[in-house]
Amino acid sequence: MPLVGTESPDSVHCPLLELNLRIQFIDFLKRIIFAIKAFTLNRKIIRLALPNIVTNITLPLLGMVDLGLMGHLGSPAYIGAIALGGMIFNFLFWGFGFLRMGTSGFTAQAYGGRNLHEATNVLVRALFTGLAGGILLICLQWPIAWISFKLIHGTPEVETLARQYFRIRIFAAPATLCIYALY
Repeated sequence: MPLVGTESPDSVHCPLLELNLRIQFIDFLKRIIFAIKAFTLNRKIIRLALPNIVTNITLPLLGMVDLGLMGHLGSPAYIGAIALGGMIFNFLFWGFGFLRMGTSGFTAQAYGGRNLHEATNVLVRALFTGLAGGILLICLQWPIAWISFKLIHGTPEVETLARQYFRIRIFAAPATLCIYALY
């Protein structure tokens, strides 16, 4: 009679070992199926979220492009003007961040409910709000600039250039806010 544990694995039949291997194999298959479903779900989420992610970088990206262009002009005053103007516009436009974040939620609800009519209504309302907000910012540009430059200080040369930058870029407000509404 052989000692316990010295039998060869081929000669011993152990139903518990077979059951354990079957359970492990089934668990392995379940994990693979879960991973495939999760991958499919992640692809759907990424497909829906990617436009929102991309548009969230548009405003800082515009400021960086402006900064890069002004950096080649040879005076640090241009860079300072972009910095001051960029601060003002970041503050103003993020006041309308609800167009981006709130509209996404309402659109997701309508999309999830397969209600195309409501999704279209959400888009139209958001576009109208963005357009109206942009026109309002243009109409109020003088008091906005006055308050902004009372709160934010720079050298006289930087403030003069920042005011010019502000006066030009404020006319992009309706388009910027409509882009917020779209994405």
